Amino acid sequence: MNYSGHDELRQDIAALSNDMHELYQRIKLLEQKYRWNSDNLTHGLAGQILRTAGMSPPRYSSGDTP
Repeated sequence: MNYSGHDELRQDIAALSNDMHELYQRIKLLEQKYRWNSDNLTHGLAGQILRTAGMSPPRYSSGDTP
């Protein structure tokens, strides 16, 4: 195992990754329920927010900075 002695860090990152995946899946389900192009204004606004929140963050290559 590489970088031994960092087991707690690995577990914390794995838990965070799982939580983020679950949140992403939940957002996608809500986005289907509250469509951004709904005739109902409240549903449409909620759908737009969920659509924006569900978008993946930009990925940077090793030489780029955020």
